[in-house]
Amino acid sequence: MKSDRDLISRIAGSVGESRRDTAGTYDSVINRIFGTGLTLAGILSLERVDAEVAGRLRDAIDALDVAVGELRTAALAEAVADDSGLRDREPARARTPAALRR
Repeated sequence: MKSDRDLISRIAGSVGESRRDTAGTYDSVINRIFGTGLTLAGILSLERVDAEVAGRLRDAIDALDVAVGELRTAALAEAVADDSGLRDREPARARTPAALRR
């Protein structure tokens, strides 16, 4: 019996660690994308950027903003599914708002 409890405890600990690792990965990726957007916005603010380059920078910044929003939505949906036991019922993409799916 003790070995069964130990095994269950190790499995539960492993699942919790995996969820924390996934959450940490989402946070890391979101921060890197956000930082890249800030860098591009800083370049955009330079006076010597011509109109065509400025337009492309704005498009890239907008695309990064959408990506950050999609990642945040997916991370939140995954956390909610984990907490409510819905993980195996519905893929995260199906729970992502249609406006963010492109």
